[in-house]
Amino acid sequence: MKHVNPSGAAVALPGEDLKSVYIKGRDADARAAFGSVIAFNVEVDAATAEEIMSTFVECVVAPAFTPEALAVFNDGEKFKLNKHVRILKCGDVSKLPRFTGETSAIHQTYKVLADGTVIVAAPLTTALRSIADLKPAEGENTRCGHQISTVEATEQQKIDLLFSWYVNLSVRSNGVVIAQNGQTLSVGTGEQDRVGAIEQAIAKFRQKYTGTGTLEGAVMSSDGFFPFEDGVETAAAAGIKAIIAPAGSLRDADVIKRANELGVALFHAPERIFSHH
Repeated sequence: MKHVNPSGAAVALPGEDLKSVYIKGRDADARAAFGSVIAFNVEVDAATAEEIMSTFVECVVAPAFTPEALAVFNDGEKFKLNKHVRILKCGDVSKLPRFTGETSAIHQTYKVLADGTVIVAAPLTTALRSIADLKPAEGENTRCGHQISTVEATEQQKIDLLFSWYVNLSVRSNGVVIAQNGQTLSVGTGEQDRVGAIEQAIAKFRQKYTGTGTLEGAVMSSDGFFPFEDGVETAAAAGIKAIIAPAGSLRDADVIKRANELGVALFHAPERIFSHH
């Protein structure tokens, strides 16, 4: 995380250990990872701790750390670059609300404004619990009639769409997250227009990503709907093959029709996930 936005995120694929997943998340944007806060939802082991300490970081947050990992973090002589690193134990993050209907009074978020005002709000959650909840985009208007997305996404692309959507919950609007094989390839945030957010994410990937260097076959999530076809056209031109975004545009049918023409699988999310504060 940098400046309340994720700079890179990753989840484990079959056969990957924690160190590999960490490297995958860090190298999604290695430049932004410099001096970042690193968060895990599992216990951190010694091998991962060694990799963390090989570059400059500010803080590591996890529900647990092995004794060997703590010894690595405390070795200020060996890792002089990170001798002031902060290690925080956060508790069991699986108990936090993730899905619609799970929130309660004890799961509120609190923000204090400059004038001392306290804002109390429910956390941003989602109704998408699994890939079974992914619904092909569908819309209708007088220009295009009834349209439904007919392009099939692969099983891995569906998993990546869900992953991308979950990461986008923590991205400031306008938010766009491009992902592939359990790794974010680019996070576009804070752009003032929808297609600009997509252009920004693609440009960031081309400027900074150190992996394969291609978006061919990747997926993308958008926290808001597409007002015009240009968002899908921009993503498709970069190689993106599957997209999830909310419905709600007067031109939903036009967008779906264009996605079909471009060979892009389009899914409609059941909610918008704008994060403006």
